[in-house]
Amino acid sequence: MSLSQQVAAASHILGCFFISQGYANVRYVAGERTVNGQYQTHAWLGWDGWIIDITADQFSDGPSAMFLERDSDFHRSFARDYECEPVISNCIAAQNQKFLSTIKV
Repeated sequence: MSLSQQVAAASHILGCFFISQGYANVRYVAGERTVNGQYQTHAWLGWDGWIIDITADQFSDGPSAMFLERDSDFHRSFARDYECEPVISNCIAAQNQKFLSTIKV
């Protein structure tokens, strides 16, 4: 699995976790940009005006490993080319909720 696929998977899984905890309108966001001639893609979550990003530290100009802010020059540097509900949320939300209630998270 490529790094970009891992980032996408991490964002989808985190989004599904938030949905399973009752958060509504969690969005998976993907963007692209070119920096010094290098094409780059990235993915993160959006929720109620917040940017949630656990993989931005892979970029030299990215924020810390766990990023939670309402605005970001770094994230604005990506042209958003895709936004959706976390893909696997509909498939696993019920099962995930059952699991989480079992372990009382």
